Amino acid sequence: MDKKKYEITWEIIGKLKDGQIFSNFLELSTCLNVFGKNGKPLDGTSKKHFLEELNRFVEFKKEGKRFVIVKIRPDNEVLPPLPTRNKGKFSLRLQNQIAYHLLKECDGSSWMEFFWTPTAILRACGMANKNFYQYPEDLHGEDTFWAEIVGTPLESIAREQMDEFRENLAADAETFQQCTKSTMVGYIESALKSMAKNKEIFFEDCPAVFINHDPEEYHIPSEDQKAIYMKMYTNVLHEFYTSSGRVCQSEQDVFLTGRLHEFYEELDNRFKEIFTYDLARPMYHITIEPNSLKRSAARTEYKLQQQSFYEMNDAMCENIPTLSTVRRGRAVLEENPEYYNDASQPPFRFVHRQLSDEVLQLFIDGMIRVPANSGIPRAGFKWYGSYKR
Repeated sequence: MDKKKYEITWEIIGKLKDGQIFSNFLELSTCLNVFGKNGKPLDGTSKKHFLEELNRFVEFKKEGKRFVIVKIRPDNEVLPPLPTRNKGKFSLRLQNQIAYHLLKECDGSSWMEFFWTPTAILRACGMANKNFYQYPEDLHGEDTFWAEIVGTPLESIAREQMDEFRENLAADAETFQQCTKSTMVGYIESALKSMAKNKEIFFEDCPAVFINHDPEEYHIPSEDQKAIYMKMYTNVLHEFYTSSGRVCQSEQDVFLTGRLHEFYEELDNRFKEIFTYDLARPMYHITIEPNSLKRSAARTEYKLQQQSFYEMNDAMCENIPTLSTVRRGRAVLEENPEYYNDASQPPFRFVHRQLSDEVLQLFIDGMIRVPANSGIPRAGFKWYGSYKR
């Protein structure tokens, strides 16, 4: 068994029985044929995580060095999957929030399906507020908005100085938004994968769902359509260049050029020329069978959802400032002083401008923190279907 993996299979569980006693961990490991890469029993963190995973399927107790198998848990008593390390640190809270929104939509159908965007999940589950996507654009806006941010009478600040400050802060806010979104989407996907592993939902991460507005229609592309879309996407991507003249190979490359909005506009325009749909967007396609969510309901108390929602938001407000990818700020192209002493060095280099605590707090309050007593937002499902027997 790979030392870094602690997956328990039913083949492993089948080797155990109620009341079985093992004198020590070595004897248990030998019975289950679970060893590290060195052929020895797991130890340290590996042993800890293995026993935590085993506990999901088997109730056991430890008496000194002995392991006593109390019982093999029946299917309906198997514990939820453990959070994935790092990205799974908020997994259980998110699973509870996601289950809450899905359960609210159950209408007695034998199955239901949903299209849910990462953007909608961020807000519905308390990870960001309603201004998350609009805030960087607002920083280019009215002077009255700036009077509140700067905290200084505008007439005492030179217009050139204000314009430069406005431009830099808006660019920092957009970088904060992109880095934060990337991290939080990782948390969402970890939660969805855990729910799927626990057979509470089936979900597909769709990089592009084809959308029509009138009539409203959502379509998962066929294999041929996927191939055409990917070729179109690559062609548009390769029309953009980095500051060093290299062809962009990812959206992150485009983002660093400051032309991400232009890229999306061109992508939408090219899409409408090729396909008979209005646009394409990344979405999660989620299918549920209401009875399968009973296990979610067992760990999701409706009366506590308001509290759980705000706890999730508080956790995001506390966690985001600790992330190095967020704190380091945006990459700025500047002259490389080493170039003048060593011509083999590049004349320019990217340097990250670390965000100050004050600016981080400004962005947290503006894009993440949810006002008290605002209530849980609607799920924002774009479309769902159902089938009643």
